[in-house]
Amino acid sequence: MNSHASSVRANPTHCWTRAVTLCIPLTILFTGALPLCGEEDARPPAKPQETAVPAIRHRFLAVDESRKALHYVDEYDRSKDWSVPGNFRDIQLIGEHRVALSDGLGITVVDLNKKSIVANIHPEGARGLQSFRWRPDGRFLIVAGGVLTTDAAGQVLDKTPLSLGNRICRTTADGGWVFGGGAQVVEVSRDGNVRARHTVPDLVRPSIYHVAKREDGGYFASCGYAGCAVSLDAKGTVLQRFAYPQKFFFGGLQVLANGNLVVANWVGHGGDDVRDEKKGPQAIEFTPAGEAVWTFRDPKKLGSIHHVLVLDGLDTAVGHEEVGGRMVPVGTSVAPPAKTEGK
Repeated sequence: MNSHASSVRANPTHCWTRAVTLCIPLTILFTGALPLCGEEDARPPAKPQETAVPAIRHRFLAVDESRKALHYVDEYDRSKDWSVPGNFRDIQLIGEHRVALSDGLGITVVDLNKKSIVANIHPEGARGLQSFRWRPDGRFLIVAGGVLTTDAAGQVLDKTPLSLGNRICRTTADGGWVFGGGAQVVEVSRDGNVRARHTVPDLVRPSIYHVAKREDGGYFASCGYAGCAVSLDAKGTVLQRFAYPQKFFFGGLQVLANGNLVVANWVGHGGDDVRDEKKGPQAIEFTPAGEAVWTFRDPKKLGSIHHVLVLDGLDTAVGHEEVGGRMVPVGTSVAPPAKTEGK
C-alpha cells in the first residue's frame, strides 16, 4: 500500500487542511477576503458617506412691537446686528437701501446703510394707520379710515372712503385690495365692491392678519391667534396649512424665492412675553408642503415680532412690491409658487 495514500486516509484532518490551503489563494485572487471555502462574506456593505446639510441662516429685518424697534439680524455674523427705535408695524423696501414703515402717525423711513431714521412722513388724516403701500413714483397709499394717497413728502392727493381690514392690507394687480377679518379672506375692487369672500374652515380663535393674493388667483393668509397660515386656491379651498407645535399669533408673512413661507410669530404686548418658550419661536419658515425647516428665537435681543422681512437675494437699492407674498422689484411679476397639496 502506498504510504502517502494510507496516511491521508488515516488522517482526515490533513485532507481538510489541504483543501483550505488550495482555497485561500483562489479566494484572495477573486475576492480579496479570507472566508471559508464556499462561505459568503457576511460583512455588511460599507455605508455611503453622508453629506451634512447646512443649517438655514438668513439676513432679515424684524419689526418688534413689544420692544418698539426695527432690528436687522445677520445670522451669518451676529456682530453686524443693529436696531432702530420706533413703534412700527408694516414694512416695505422702497429703494436706495431704505425701508418705509408704518408708525401709527404715518411713515418712517430708515436707511439700511446709515442704520438710522432719515425721514418722518406724517400726513393729515393718517393717525392710526396699520398698513400702507409705496409706489414707484414715490406715492404712498395709506390705509387709515379709508385710503389716503400722498406724494413722497406726505401731501394728501386723494382720499377714498374704503372700509378695509385693520391689520395688513395688500393691493392686487388691478388696484384692488385683499385683507382679512375673523376667519375671512376678503377681496375688494378699487372702489370697494366685494369681489371675493372666503371663510377659512377649522380655525380656533381666527383673526386673519395678513393676506396676499397670488398671480394664480389664490391667496396666502396668516391666521393670527389660530396659530397657522394657509394657502387657498382662487375658490377659497384650503390647499395647505402651515402650523407649528409651539405658537401664539401668526403675523406678517413672506414667500421666499424658493417658495418657502416665512411667518412672524407674535407672542404678546409685554416686553418679556417672548421669554415664554411655550409660545414658540419668533419666526418660522415652512416648505410648500408645510414642513418647518427654520426657526429663530433670541429673547435677549428681540421681543414680540409683528413682521419679518428676509433680505436674502434682494437688491435693496431698488424698491420692491409684494406680489403674492413675494418681494419682487417694482414693475415685475413672478411665476406662481409651486403647487401645494394636502391640508
